[in-house]
Amino acid sequence: MSDLVISREEKKGILGWFRGLFGNYHETKKPDWEEMIQDIIVKLKNEQDRFDELEYRTKKRIDELFNKVVDNFKLMETTSREDERKTYQNLGKVYAEEVYELRSFLKAIRFTKISFERVIQRLQTVKDIHDFQSVLGPITNMLSGVKAEVSAIFPKVGDTLDEINRMITEIMVTTSSGNQYNVSHSFQVNEEVDKVIKEAWQQAEKSVDADVPEPEKLKATLAPTTRPKDQSNQSMPQVHTSAVSVPLQLRPSIPTEELEKAVLEEIKKSGGRIVVSELSIKLGVDKDKIYEALYNLSKKGKIKIASPVKS
Repeated sequence: MSDLVISREEKKGILGWFRGLFGNYHETKKPDWEEMIQDIIVKLKNEQDRFDELEYRTKKRIDELFNKVVDNFKLMETTSREDERKTYQNLGKVYAEEVYELRSFLKAIRFTKISFERVIQRLQTVKDIHDFQSVLGPITNMLSGVKAEVSAIFPKVGDTLDEINRMITEIMVTTSSGNQYNVSHSFQVNEEVDKVIKEAWQQAEKSVDADVPEPEKLKATLAPTTRPKDQSNQSMPQVHTSAVSVPLQLRPSIPTEELEKAVLEEIKKSGGRIVVSELSIKLGVDKDKIYEALYNLSKKGKIKIASPVKS
C-alpha cells in the first residue's frame, strides 16, 4: 500500500517538474482575467481621451459662434439703416442655429464620456470571479445601451463597444462564469441600466446648459425692432441662406473682391437661394468668409439678404 502511495507521489512530482519546465498546456491557454479587464479599462480611457479632444474643439467652435451672435446683435442695435439691421439679424440667426446643432453634439459627447467613466468605475470593483455576475453582466447591458444611444452619431464608438463586449464575454466564458449568470435578474439589470443611462444624459444636459446658452434665447435677443422701411432697397435681389453644420476646420481664403464676385455669380446662378456651407466647400473658403462677402454685397446694394431657411 505504501509503495502505491510513493508511486503516485513520484508521478505527481515528475508531472509537477515537467509542467514547471515546459508549462502546462491548459494553464498557458487560460487567459488572465485581471489583465483582460485592465485591457478593457485602457481601451475605454483611450476613447475618453479622444472625446476630450473632440469636446474641446466643439466647445471652442460654440464659443466662436456665440460671440458672432452677440456681435451681430450689437451691430443690429447700433445701425440706423433697416437693410443693415436685417442683415445683422439674419446672420445672427444663422449663427444661433449652428449653436443649437453643436449644443446637441456636445451633449452626446459628454454623455458618452460620463457613461465610459461609470463603466470604468464598475470594472475597477471586480476583485475576483465571484464578482462577475454582479458586475460584468450589467456592464455588457450598459455598453449595449450606450451604443444604441450614440452609434448613429459616433459609428466608430459602436464598433469599439462591440469589441469590448466580446472581450467581456470571453472573460466570462473562459472562467466558466458565463454559466453562473442568473438570467432571472435580467429585468432588474435592464432597469438599472436604463436608470444609469438616463442619469448620464441628465448630467450631460445640465453641464451643457450651464456652459452654452439656449439657442432660443439667443434668437429672441435678435428679434427685429419695428422701424420705417427703407423703400430704396426694394428692388435689390433677395438672397435666402441656409445653415448646415460642417466639419470644424478652417479653409484658405481668397482675395475679398474675387470672393464677392464669385459669391454674386453663384447667387445669380441659383436664382437667389444659396446654402452657405455648400458654397464654402465649393469655393474652398471658410463659412465666415462667405457671410462677410454676403454682408459686403448687401452693403454695396448688390443684394438683399432675406430670412435664412433651415435645411
